[in-house]
Amino acid sequence: MSPSSFKPTPMIPPPMTAAKRQGMVLGLLNNKLTRGAIYSPGAIADLLHFGGRYGFDRVIGGKIMNLIRTHSQRLNIEEPMYNTMEAVLLHDSDRAYHALRGEAQKVDGQIIYDELNYIDHHITCDFAEIMDIMRNEMRVASSWPLYLDTEGSYSELLNGSKLALITLFDVDSRTVYLFRVHRMSYDQLQTIQRELKIVANNRRIVSFGPETTIKCPTSNIQRHPRLSLQAAADQIRVPISKSETMSNWCGAQLRDDQIQYAAMDAIVLHNINIGTTLDWSYSPPRPSRPDISPRFFDPVAPTPTQMHKIAEIRFEMMEVVDWIWDVTIIDILEATNTQLGLATGERSWEIEVSKQVHILEDVKEELGDQRKSREKIGWTIEALRGVLEHS
Repeated sequence: MSPSSFKPTPMIPPPMTAAKRQGMVLGLLNNKLTRGAIYSPGAIADLLHFGGRYGFDRVIGGKIMNLIRTHSQRLNIEEPMYNTMEAVLLHDSDRAYHALRGEAQKVDGQIIYDELNYIDHHITCDFAEIMDIMRNEMRVASSWPLYLDTEGSYSELLNGSKLALITLFDVDSRTVYLFRVHRMSYDQLQTIQRELKIVANNRRIVSFGPETTIKCPTSNIQRHPRLSLQAAADQIRVPISKSETMSNWCGAQLRDDQIQYAAMDAIVLHNINIGTTLDWSYSPPRPSRPDISPRFFDPVAPTPTQMHKIAEIRFEMMEVVDWIWDVTIIDILEATNTQLGLATGERSWEIEVSKQVHILEDVKEELGDQRKSREKIGWTIEALRGVLEHS
């Protein structure tokens, strides 16, 4: 066998012993909870389910229960979840252990992001489907990068990694992809990582901090190595929860809170990139301040068809002026028309066209009961959206 054809296969890691599992859970909770970290009841239940696979030692179980008891109010752990945890930790109850995940589902739904009302999410653990998405949807040309985040497992997986979830957010399609890779074989995971490299060659991938587990080049949006994602989001007034950080990402199904958490960790990278909040109920999404300057943006030039369409829209748009008597609105429409004419020659033409769409949305509202004018402005808005959707 030639050296080039040799494929190293990772050693199958031995299962973690009961002592190591319990020690990991105790050390983690003692370190984090005493420093003010907040984990969801579901995440705590996940940790206990992992640590208690072979039962809990009385001493370690007692120490963990003391931590939970001390911080239960801050962690919002109430009955019967509290009683179930107590039975697992102090009485080594097999029945309570198997009830943990069911109790976690009952208290699920604490994380709700408005963004997910307007952004789709797609979860898959199917290798063929993951490859199909990366080879098709993720190779569509876009000025906006793909935003990536990952979640890990508690222990090393059979494929030799600790990579459990790859999350990718595509702004243009308003879709967050959650690829569950914890059950992938070594060869499958290597293939996914190679395909991500090909995606990255065609479209920028942005992450917060270095994402070494995926083994593909990313653009790091973290401005300082000690700046956390939550702190960076707080700076632009986008609150995010970190209560699912230590939850089990290898479970049979992800809880709703985990889905919201993982999706938003990727979505918020777009907010950080443009430096402001967004209202996703608008199309295109409306930034809280009109002038944005993304840190990572690789403009795709307008096609001749798009340039021609914008020229048509400008011509049709000025007919609206004949139906409007408000001089202020006329001035706005004329300024918008001029900006649209200049936009196709600008590097960030999509951003400028989006800005003019939002201006026209405001004009439409100002027109009140002027039905004919509102209809014409509405047509202009939809036509410009069509141009952006085909960019």
